[in-house]
Amino acid sequence: MNRVEIYLKTKERLEELAKSEHVDINKYYSPATPQTLKKNRAESQVYIAESCSNMDLPFLFYQFCGLLADRQYMGNIIKFYSKSSDTQQILSDVLSGYDPKKVLENYTDACALKQAIISRYPNKIQNDSKWENYLTGVYQCARFLVDGKIEETDLSFEYLLTEPKTADELKIYLHKLRVLIVNLCEVGPAVCYNWLKECGAVWLAKPDLHIKRVVAAELLKSENKTFDLERDNADTIIADYRKRNMEKMGFPNNAGIRKSCKLYADEYVAVYMWEWAQEIRNNSIDSQCSAFKLDRILYLYCTNGRFYLDDDRDDDISEEGLLGMIGEE
Repeated sequence: MNRVEIYLKTKERLEELAKSEHVDINKYYSPATPQTLKKNRAESQVYIAESCSNMDLPFLFYQFCGLLADRQYMGNIIKFYSKSSDTQQILSDVLSGYDPKKVLENYTDACALKQAIISRYPNKIQNDSKWENYLTGVYQCARFLVDGKIEETDLSFEYLLTEPKTADELKIYLHKLRVLIVNLCEVGPAVCYNWLKECGAVWLAKPDLHIKRVVAAELLKSENKTFDLERDNADTIIADYRKRNMEKMGFPNNAGIRKSCKLYADEYVAVYMWEWAQEIRNNSIDSQCSAFKLDRILYLYCTNGRFYLDDDRDDDISEEGLLGMIGEE
């Protein structure tokens, strides 16, 4: 089964399941708008400030605060998305409705931010070092959003939300994102790409484990091999493929990037997902397909249709069915 057929089959099965559960599947296919998100959060007593400019900085900042806290080892400490936690309400208070401009006006650095939380909510911070790392990233992001640059590198959000038209443009875009990954504390490619795609950069897919396993299985299939969940490591397979195909990992010659500089493995996964979505669009299968939509469909399929916006279940992810589909002739 080729990539387009896999997309069609997973989408068809997912939409049948959504229909049977009376779920509006379309709301999963694109990021939430600032208006929708703010209304939803207000219902849970979480205030997100209104924007004073065309670029909704409080919306962007809120998304960052949440997704940075959702890292594997941080999720159980910060508890941003935990329904039993008051983290979002507390941060809304301390961060003035997630307004990065007011954060910079009210606090000189991440330490001052931490002290404000301790002063107002003495029992909130339990793991001192993890919270320090988290708040450092939060403060650095506020500075970036307000200044439109990071470490003297200009990088406006207008650019970050401008869709690349070709694979070469996407590679240049990914190279520019490295400055965020290097200079925002606790931010790796997964957090960076996930943040941007939830803010509207729908050409990005988060290089999460389930996505890497799917990509690894597709790469093995091109070599007439099969991915084994028990035996194979997706990161290793992708890294080996990258080493054997360095000619595919270069950046455009006219981009001002060193010739010796190559795509990292997570960057290659992002390019792979973009090209997969483009193939679907170019074949007139789904003119609205994006890396975001493809990512979401594959994820929901791996959860066996846990529509997380509509229920509170916390089922495990399993790629077994999807990988089996990839192996079909």
